[in-house]
Amino acid sequence: MSNKDSHPHTKEHARWQISTVVLIGLFILFSSFALMPPPPTLGGNTQAKGTRRIILDHADRLEYNAELTPGVQRLVGNVQLRHLNWVMTCDSAFLDQETDQFEAFGNVEIHEGDSITILSKYLNYDGMARFARLRNTVELRNSTATLYTDSLDYDRVAGKGYYFDTGTIVDSLNTLTSIYGEYTPSTDQAIFRDAVELVNPDFTLNTDYLVYNTRTKIAVYDGPTYIVSDSGHIESTRGVYDTEQDLGILLDRSIVYNTHGTVEGDSLLYDNRLKFAEAFGNMVLIDTVNQAILRGEYGYYDENKEYAFSTQHAWLTDYSKPDTLYLGADTLELITRKQEPKDIRITRAYHNTRVYRNDAQAVADSLHYFSMDSTMALYGAPILWRDSMQLEGDTI
Repeated sequence: MSNKDSHPHTKEHARWQISTVVLIGLFILFSSFALMPPPPTLGGNTQAKGTRRIILDHADRLEYNAELTPGVQRLVGNVQLRHLNWVMTCDSAFLDQETDQFEAFGNVEIHEGDSITILSKYLNYDGMARFARLRNTVELRNSTATLYTDSLDYDRVAGKGYYFDTGTIVDSLNTLTSIYGEYTPSTDQAIFRDAVELVNPDFTLNTDYLVYNTRTKIAVYDGPTYIVSDSGHIESTRGVYDTEQDLGILLDRSIVYNTHGTVEGDSLLYDNRLKFAEAFGNMVLIDTVNQAILRGEYGYYDENKEYAFSTQHAWLTDYSKPDTLYLGADTLELITRKQEPKDIRITRAYHNTRVYRNDAQAVADSLHYFSMDSTMALYGAPILWRDSMQLEGDTI
């Protein structure tokens, strides 16, 4: 057996480990956003009271009727208004300069320098509270994403937009949809709640709560979550997922389903591109193709190489033969050697090895088991029991 077979830590594995360390740091960062207190009541912030009033730059026609609408001007045609660093244009508007409010109709456009653009068919703006209510085919754009919805409330004090009747955010990689959402253009941070769906070219993620950054493409989810791709799917309840690298930290007893079976653990690091899963805490690997179950407190599985490793109370149940084999050791390896007409499956056990089958039992320091012909080699003062016979030696 070559070193390549028994030591699967390749350059890809090293790259994967570096990526997971970076991802753990991002998880801690994004978790802090997820645990922030809820935003203040929409429109209820009065800190901006007394700021500069709304300025009328232009209108083709201005009308005023003191009896019907005292204090309210009707503006028609190429209307442009300014408030602080917002420039707002529309087809027509009603401007109340006493209360510092206006309603805009038609092709409404809002520009905040070169950083934010908002489009809609209707706008109600409160200059004192610096709060905007936009309705009907709303688009909010910044440098990394575009938000689409029919109802958007935008709190300028918080620098955040809220939709509450379904919305979609599209960036250069993903499309995210939910019933309720919040987006902060200055930080590229979005929060999605209720019927959340993230569509990526390689997978689809469904959950009920998601924090996502349109610049880093990192998603933090909390609650029952399903990630489905062509090669398998993931079931998880909490974690962080790098949608650009297709790499995730999966917590709270997550399960990865692949073409050979499943990998489950208290927490998992999973690289869907490399098809590599690392499990921490009560790992259970079920190989339905080779008919084996591998357990341990720590382990990993390379799906491409069909290699599995387990340690700390490692235990294997091999039910590929009529008589099930039970094998325990400090460390276990399941190695697949590709060859025609049939691959060879090799099991290696290291230190404090215990073997049980109905027709034989054994103890040894280490063991090699070959699936092709069910040959077992025991090393390190092994003892074998079969019926009333006991066999001892340096090697059996």
